[in-house]
Amino acid sequence: MTQSSRVFVFTDLDDSLFSSKRKHTKTSDSQVTSVNKRGEIESYATLQQQKLVQMLAALNASFIAVTGRRSSSYKHCIIDQVTNSDYAIVSHGALILNEQSALLPCWIKYLNNTYDMKYWQEKLTRTHCQLLDYFSAINCEARVRLIIDHDICTYICIKIPAHELQETLLLKINAYLQQLDFSIHGNAGNFAVLPPYASKELAVNYLVKKLNISDKDVLFGIGDSVSDLPFIRNLDFAIFPKSSQIMKAISHV
Repeated sequence: MTQSSRVFVFTDLDDSLFSSKRKHTKTSDSQVTSVNKRGEIESYATLQQQKLVQMLAALNASFIAVTGRRSSSYKHCIIDQVTNSDYAIVSHGALILNEQSALLPCWIKYLNNTYDMKYWQEKLTRTHCQLLDYFSAINCEARVRLIIDHDICTYICIKIPAHELQETLLLKINAYLQQLDFSIHGNAGNFAVLPPYASKELAVNYLVKKLNISDKDVLFGIGDSVSDLPFIRNLDFAIFPKSSQIMKAISHV
């Protein structure tokens, strides 16, 4: 690799570089990768996930998180290559952070110049109330949260409790959400209701341009959800865990 060539890794976090304590089968090789605000363990990485990070780090790669986590949750990650980074894309692409984990000013300027942010902030707030009423009406104990990150309404997070994870209910909920004037990201019992500026693809493309990526540079994309494909498809290489939603979607090939 020439001296002028750089390596960048744009990576999703949950279910890509690590998985939650609930999903992870702990072994002697398991490594803690995130904690909650009380310092309690939230997630672990398998040996294979650790080796992947180590292999890419050995190339002197710059890691850039591309995560649905909001800023505070992103900062609970304890993977050095991910948190000691010049940039991070958080809240499903709605926000880009700099190396001090502050908002990237030029990104906020871009959002304000491109989108009617006041309109979408108000629409998200109204839709949050609408969804609370909807789940109450169908007697579903879903947890519905309006995610506000750095005082910006970024998206709506919906989590269906494990005891209600039935295919007929999920299909019904998905059909209802598709009627909303938002993009919908769904994976198992988790849904995200996304305004147009909450786009991992948009944020990654913005950073690729800002970083002056050339044909001498090498770009890796790591993700697990089908919704990660748009930001990965324009990169040089794609990496998916074998148990990911993406692999299940192409299992018939």
